[in-house]
Amino acid sequence: MASEHHKIACQHQSGLTTGNTVLVSFEPTVVLEHEAVVGALNRLYWLIKHEITHHTNYPASLELANLLGCTYFDKLNIGYKTNYRSHRIIDEILATVVEQPILRAIALSKAIGLEIDETTDVSVCRQMDIHVRYLDQEGKLWSQFLDLICLTDGKADSIVLALKNIIQMKGIPVHVIFGLGTDGAAVMTGKHNGVAKQLSNEWPWLFSVHCAAHRLALACKDASEDVPYMATFRDHLEQLHLYFRNSANHSASLKAAAEVLGVCELKVKQVKDTRWLST
Repeated sequence: MASEHHKIACQHQSGLTTGNTVLVSFEPTVVLEHEAVVGALNRLYWLIKHEITHHTNYPASLELANLLGCTYFDKLNIGYKTNYRSHRIIDEILATVVEQPILRAIALSKAIGLEIDETTDVSVCRQMDIHVRYLDQEGKLWSQFLDLICLTDGKADSIVLALKNIIQMKGIPVHVIFGLGTDGAAVMTGKHNGVAKQLSNEWPWLFSVHCAAHRLALACKDASEDVPYMATFRDHLEQLHLYFRNSANHSASLKAAAEVLGVCELKVKQVKDTRWLST
């Protein structure tokens, strides 16, 4: 009885008794709530376009807007639990406004390629990143992020099952998936039970590609093993990385050296086989 929406409803009821129509009585509220929703969508769109984490920054951006005087965002607060700031409502908005047009374009494509890679988040949860490349009706090539899903384990069977579920859930036509790009790991490209092998058994037209950047880096790494000094150079880089990573004092001295040299960021990264060229 004491909620804001109840009070507004009472005001509209009194307006109706004076002869106003329903549309006229509710027009100010409808306009303000519409403005709030459109403004919230614009805030979310801006975060996505600038590749800023929207789940964590979207509520904060609305709070900043309120501090700057955009009080109409208060109309998003409907009761104690509903405020249009939760992860669920953000995902629903993205699915409706952002994802659906992309999925429609993918469904109409005549050629689709998938790119998959495994990763581990900060909570040590195994995940699979899925990107899709497709040709639109005019023959233009597009590359889009499709999904990031958790895996129960890193086995090929689990990866194949998760990938098929996503393809079915997103409504992607299987008969036009012609390419699969991976990092070349054994679980992906194993000739007996790898992900590419299992998928090609069901989709004979599928062509698997080992990432060119990974192949070049690994080739350079293998070639460097024939040069004795390169092994010593690699060891020095690894020792430097450990020297600075394991000590706050050492890292502070590196930062001070960067300021003297006029370098914006000076870091010693860990040597990786897949990043041999950058090293």
